[in-house]
Amino acid sequence: HLLDQFTQTMISAIPAMMVPDAERALIIGLGSGQTAGHLLRYPVEKVEVVEISAGVVEASRFFDEINGRPLIDDRIELITQDAKNYLLTRPDNRYDLILSEPSNPGGLFTLEYFTTLKERLEPGGVVAQWVQVYEISDETLNSVLVTFTEVFPFVSLWGMSTTDLLLVGSASPITWNE
Repeated sequence: HLLDQFTQTMISAIPAMMVPDAERALIIGLGSGQTAGHLLRYPVEKVEVVEISAGVVEASRFFDEINGRPLIDDRIELITQDAKNYLLTRPDNRYDLILSEPSNPGGLFTLEYFTTLKERLEPGGVVAQWVQVYEISDETLNSVLVTFTEVFPFVSLWGMSTTDLLLVGSASPITWNE
């Protein structure tokens, strides 16, 4: 779907432009692989991709023509595991960019999850969270927004389409290079 392709590109582009000297990134959720593929266009040195489903990893290869074949890039480390467990078992891992693609509120849209992501940021780093708004109530969306802003003192909200939002949070103000 073209709107999803645009959103998956912008999930990596907006944070990468906010932190142009990013060296290390974490992507939670591989999906079609397009976000990972687009992020590799920037000068990141290492990208960890955590995907819970081996089936999704296999299916991502069907999108090789649009995703740029990110899984064959030496900068990618693919981890097939639950993201919350991965983060809990590697408390010393730090990232300049964290891109969280699970787009439907659930176990990953909690205060604890967002706090864990914030704790894993390098100084000046950002977390980007995709939120699909067409399958959730206004009450649920408000809860996600309030929870995210409780954790991150600096937040920007990006409208990707009529159905997709991108929340970008950081512990410090983001200054754009002009």
